[in-house]
Amino acid sequence: MPDNRDPHSDEITMWKPVLDAEIERVAPSVIVTLGNGTTRALLDTNEKISDKHGEYFERDDRMTIPTYHPASMFYDDRIKKAIEEDMQTAAKKAELLTM
Repeated sequence: MPDNRDPHSDEITMWKPVLDAEIERVAPSVIVTLGNGTTRALLDTNEKISDKHGEYFERDDRMTIPTYHPASMFYDDRIKKAIEEDMQTAAKKAELLTM
């Protein structure tokens, strides 16, 4: 995003159908959202990633795991560990769901 900001609601509205179509084509069993923008768009919420992180959401037979945007690792070492743990969790969940 320009100026390192969250997307505006009109930008989310404009691009959400594209994202939804891509998700339908790929048909993932697990989706990991990276940061506020995708988390808010996919979970239809206004809550911050820090409020949603650590929760898992089932929607349309898919698990969604919100995590922090990778760029945030540069500002907080604890976030790097959280992202690594989220990715490990996503891999395990995907493996379980496809068995």
